[in-house]
Amino acid sequence: MFPMLEALAAQWKPAVLGVVTGLVLLSIGGAYLKGRSDGRAITEGEIRADLVQQLTDRGKTDEDVSRMSADELCRDLGGVFRGGRCE
Repeated sequence: MFPMLEALAAQWKPAVLGVVTGLVLLSIGGAYLKGRSDGRAITEGEIRADLVQQLTDRGKTDEDVSRMSADELCRDLGGVFRGGRCE
């Protein structure tokens, strides 16, 4: 019917296909990077929570040890307190 339009449409098909392919690849890349970022945030949150727990546990241990006498500490460490020394 319109040979000129058909020729023009035939020339634009590869360009349109290239643009659509590019947009699909960009959206896949964006989703991938978003997923990596979310995964990193979750991992960092878990590391922070673990660190807080370790510091809390360490503080309790320090408190318990500071309340012990030298004799108690020696026994807890598996030694024997003799003559003012832990052996």
